[in-house]
Amino acid sequence: MELRHLRSFLVVAETLNVSRAAERLHLSQPALSRQMQDLEQSLGVSLFVREKGRVSLNDAGRALVEHARELLARSDNITSHVQAISRGECATVEVGYAPSLAAELLPLVLERLGRTHPSLNLRMHDLSSDEMNAGLKEGTLHIAYTVGAGVLQESGLIKETLVTYPICVAMSRNHPWARRKKIELADLPQAMLLGYARHAYPEYPKFVEGLLATAGVKLGRMEEFDSASSLLLRLESGVGVALVPWSFACNTTDRVVYLPVSPEVPPLDLVMCWRRGQDWPGLRTVREVSAACGLEIRQRRALWPNGPMGPAPAKKKRVVSR
Repeated sequence: MELRHLRSFLVVAETLNVSRAAERLHLSQPALSRQMQDLEQSLGVSLFVREKGRVSLNDAGRALVEHARELLARSDNITSHVQAISRGECATVEVGYAPSLAAELLPLVLERLGRTHPSLNLRMHDLSSDEMNAGLKEGTLHIAYTVGAGVLQESGLIKETLVTYPICVAMSRNHPWARRKKIELADLPQAMLLGYARHAYPEYPKFVEGLLATAGVKLGRMEEFDSASSLLLRLESGVGVALVPWSFACNTTDRVVYLPVSPEVPPLDLVMCWRRGQDWPGLRTVREVSAACGLEIRQRRALWPNGPMGPAPAKKKRVVSR
């Protein structure tokens, strides 16, 4: 049984007319008839009820229709898969990421790659900056989305800045500070500070200590959480505040508000980072799509009149002429 015979059979089954089927297949009628006879002979059954001037499917023919469609679809998938491998597009890419900082970008990247390069398999790893540096250096990671300042310069790594996010203070809408316009850094030790656990993200407490030092205050007790989701739950409960990049807002609902800090502090860069010399097609595709998505975010942000923490631009009302 040959695949070309099954393809011809499906056209005959659809048209129930050998002449029209032969025309669609660009075959002579005798050649198509011989193909159907060869198919029946290979299966050892008759597939058609043949009457003068017309054909119809018998029970075996109707059963073969579904099997033929499934088999041909699988054949097409095999062909596409093998061709993708030959182009270097079918691969597993090991990805490290910082969950708060990459919360806006990565869903766009994964959605687009799923549509345009379904053969690529991205395995995602929520890691600290130190773990991403080590993974890239050792080869257990192919690419990382991390804080720009945390990338080790001596590790032979290349980085590309995708998006820049201001630092803000997140809190419940019911928090006593929620009506303020800005949050003074010097006031933060008076609040219950929430943040990421030292054992999971050792760079985070250092980051907070550095910001508070610019205001001349020290970090006191900080309630620690080992994931963005657990930190968010605590914020939504109305207890405590957290210093986070504005990208953290992509994880949350309108129960949490984000206020700028005063004095203004340097923003955080979300960078895409990979090892020098790594340039195989699958990885290159991920980098190109990530860069395009980063550009889209930056362009969209430029349209916001009051910056990323201000309200989004109002949608223009559609005028319908009568």
